[in-house]
Amino acid sequence: MKTLFLDTTILADRYLANTERQRQIRQQLNGKSLTTSNYVIGELKNSFLKNSITLHTLLLEEATVEDALARLGQRCFSTRQFDRVLKVFAYLAKKVGYDKEELLERLDILIEDEFEILFIDGIDEVIDECQCIRAHATPVKEGKRWILDLGCRQQPQPSCDIEAFYAKCREELASLTQIAEAERSINVDNLTGMLSGQKSKYGRNCWSVGDAIICAEVPADQWIYTSNLKDYGPLSRHLGKKLWREGTAHPPSSRDSM
Repeated sequence: MKTLFLDTTILADRYLANTERQRQIRQQLNGKSLTTSNYVIGELKNSFLKNSITLHTLLLEEATVEDALARLGQRCFSTRQFDRVLKVFAYLAKKVGYDKEELLERLDILIEDEFEILFIDGIDEVIDECQCIRAHATPVKEGKRWILDLGCRQQPQPSCDIEAFYAKCREELASLTQIAEAERSINVDNLTGMLSGQKSKYGRNCWSVGDAIICAEVPADQWIYTSNLKDYGPLSRHLGKKLWREGTAHPPSSRDSM
């Protein structure tokens, strides 16, 4: 049985993408052993969970759902953030429609515990190479509002194992600094600085090379399943990892595409 390692995009899209995309993903997962990592779960909390709290706040502050959606541009600072909020909104609207109070009630459930369940639903193993503390962050409700402290910042340093991970995977991570500039999806300057000890390995610096960390922590015998082939293609080739390609009976290994 093949083992697929699900990255952030697949873990989210198997529930939050459109119906056809969900069907395609389920078809790929059928009959496979599934793994992910706490670093991936930490990324999901830093993205979809945090952006769900943004949507909840907007619905609280505005009189109507339409007014809340109209303010998304003021609270979302990238197309990725905007896309995540809309995916969460669509997920909820399919269940309860467009009533503001019902959306808020359903968002409360999603934020409090449903996301925690969805992230690992059907997962056979969660790898924990980095001991990422974001994976264990829990939203707290203060009054009517949700607060999420991910606990990952440069100071004070979090109690994760990212230093040990860099020591263990130093050679592999260093090889990624040689990726051609046109193919780079990570902040190579940050990675170089962290490898040399000139930059902190925590907080936003860590997040800026998240795809590299995820790719490096995947066991060599597992297939990386991602919707982000553009970024993971070069990373997997340099690290000798196997990239799962949809629609292929026997997806080629990353080495085959070099």
